[in-house]
Amino acid sequence: MDNDNLPDARERSRQLIGLLADTGRLRAFAAVALGARSPEEVAGAAGLPAKATALALLGLRTGCRDPVGT
Repeated sequence: MDNDNLPDARERSRQLIGLLADTGRLRAFAAVALGARSPEEVAGAAGLPAKATALALLGLRTGCRDPVGT
């Protein structure tokens, strides 16, 4: 086992858990994982309004918990 990368892996795990702690981002991620390919498809599958979908996808793409500082 390569312990040199263990701190990085732990940090990445914390970041991912933090991102998915938000219900909107979690639902958007699940929609994409299940095959949604456009924001409209993600919104429909996740049951999110367009703005919430856009913010969730932006947060997932950038890895930022609050992509617009709201």
